Amino acid sequence: MQTRIDINLVGPDVPGGGRSQIHGPPTNPSKISILNGFARDFAIRETHGAFSLKWIPRGAARYRVDRAQHRLAGDRVLLLHARQPYEVEFLDRGGTESFCVFFSERIFKDALADRQDDPALRRLVRSGDVCDPLHFADMVFRPPIELGIALRRLRHSVCKLDGRPERLEEMLLSLLTGFITISQDHQRMAENVPAKRATTRRLLLGRLQRAKEMIEDVQGRPQPLDELAQATSLSKFHFLRLFKATFEGSPLEYADRCRVERGKDLLRRTRLPVGQVAERLGYESQSAFAKMFRRHTGVTPRAFRTG
Repeated sequence: MQTRIDINLVGPDVPGGGRSQIHGPPTNPSKISILNGFARDFAIRETHGAFSLKWIPRGAARYRVDRAQHRLAGDRVLLLHARQPYEVEFLDRGGTESFCVFFSERIFKDALADRQDDPALRRLVRSGDVCDPLHFADMVFRPPIELGIALRRLRHSVCKLDGRPERLEEMLLSLLTGFITISQDHQRMAENVPAKRATTRRLLLGRLQRAKEMIEDVQGRPQPLDELAQATSLSKFHFLRLFKATFEGSPLEYADRCRVERGKDLLRRTRLPVGQVAERLGYESQSAFAKMFRRHTGVTPRAFRTG
């Protein structure tokens, strides 16, 4: 196996308070480190580090990065680029689990080089510092379903410390490729934010993403504009203008799209009558749901189900 993989488990549930394992050549510069720790009280300031992924499967943590503060919990993740200072503090005194994956500069560059034919990535890479295109420390986000499942499978394998090294390497490299793709998508979205400086665009995108996921969490049910704006620390007028420019539609229009997608899923997977589907989605009537559904899909809910 070419890649060196270091695994460290730390916490009260781990025999002896900690276990570690190393796979691959010890001196290989292509290195991936995994830290899975559990603690009731923890805080640290890191001024240098590798490109890394942060995830809090249990409990909650507060990350301070650049000008932003982030609460990390549940299925959200945070990406930090190489040599980026940050602070972290565990918030749940009942116990917090932290799952972090660190990728060495060598393996990160190799992953980027493998995608050098991608026109989108060529636009983002600046000579002299390949890490610059992936400055998304100011954005906490929920990974796509497939990537979230892969992350949970990796955690399961790491906790057991009995997975095949070849399989573990494959999982980690696929994970890195997936998050590089997501980072490119975030960069493209940031370019839509109407602000002059790139750092400001990234910061604002992180705030807007928070509001976008709030809409998704309630499956598209309309939320007061005041609540969404407050979550982004922006005025209602500023928030509305930025959201429309970034996501090509207003918060209400995005909520409608979310509800229609949820409706399509219910129509595919269940035998619920259309009226009950409309009720689950928070529509006042079946006709209101049918009207919105047809506006977005071109067909009625019944025609969609039979088709």
